[in-house]
Amino acid sequence: MSHLNIPMNPADFPQQKIYEVKPFPQWPSGCGVMLLGGQIENILPGIPNQPNEYSIPLAQVEWCWSPMHARVDAYELHRGDEHWLLWCGGPENNSSTCITNWYAVTCMPIKGIPQEDAAKFMLLAFWESEFGGSSLGRYHWINRADALSVADINSIANEVWR
Repeated sequence: MSHLNIPMNPADFPQQKIYEVKPFPQWPSGCGVMLLGGQIENILPGIPNQPNEYSIPLAQVEWCWSPMHARVDAYELHRGDEHWLLWCGGPENNSSTCITNWYAVTCMPIKGIPQEDAAKFMLLAFWESEFGGSSLGRYHWINRADALSVADINSIANEVWR
């Protein structure tokens, strides 16, 4: 199954019951994450306006409050000339089974920050802004674990939703 498809069968989900909770990495001094507010186009050098074959799939999570009220987010990371950029994608009007709508949500300077740490810091910042700005609760399940493991995703969530 493509990382852009939304799983429709519980057998397609990664195992989520027993995982160690990883400690969150130390925040690098003098380096911050900038929230982009869901921009459709970005102005960062070396980063396209949509994820491409060089983008790194991170994870996909889902909230399901009722049969007609749900949210699916997929996350992809891209390394530009000077910045990391985190995209959030979702299905068209939440009615499709494929991720097609992408928007830039956070960025941070590269400054020697490893890919995995950049992904964690930016996803943490995005989820904190969603929690603080729209009272978004913790996701209900993890649809996919790609570059970030289930343990990584849960450790980020534990920082946001304590």
